[in-house]
Amino acid sequence: MEHDENEDGAVEISYGELSYEELENLIEAAVEAKKVFEEKSRQLDEERALLEKDQKKLKDDIRKFEREKASYTDQRLEISHARRELESLRASFERDKEIEKKRQAQQQQLFETKWKILEKELAELSEEKKQFELHKEFRARVNDFEKNSHTSSDYEILFNGINSELALRKRYKDLIKIFHPDNVGGDLDTVQEINRQYEDLKRQYGA
Repeated sequence: MEHDENEDGAVEISYGELSYEELENLIEAAVEAKKVFEEKSRQLDEERALLEKDQKKLKDDIRKFEREKASYTDQRLEISHARRELESLRASFERDKEIEKKRQAQQQQLFETKWKILEKELAELSEEKKQFELHKEFRARVNDFEKNSHTSSDYEILFNGINSELALRKRYKDLIKIFHPDNVGGDLDTVQEINRQYEDLKRQYGA
């Protein structure tokens, strides 16, 4: 078998004088080479298919990764937002806690103030009740004095129980209002006795 080039540069195969056996061997070799080529082509196609499958899987994995990455980013944003809200709630809670603490302190102070006022008013009420009972007793004695004859011993009750200059002046004003002659049941003699005793008692207190 010889190789020659034609005018166009193409290779021409010249078999020359071949025997039948050589020609059959040549054909078998060609067939075998074709089979090898086809097997290689098949393998290459399978490898190409596997490669395309791997490329598709890789693309799917990339898309999945991008989705997971986007989801992770969204989750990070949500966590960051939730953290900010938590910090805001915590700050608000601390403010409310401080406000409530101050409010309770103010209420406690207000309660203590009201309690002191109440105690003072109760003490004043008790004193007023005491004074009222004394005045009531005094008026009863005065009424008895008006109903009975006026002896010197009767006049002694007019300023009975007086122990201070202030109490003396108050008793004097009350007696004058009761026994003034212009009032119904007023008595001039009693007023004169009241004035006499008042002057004596004033000298005792150095007024």
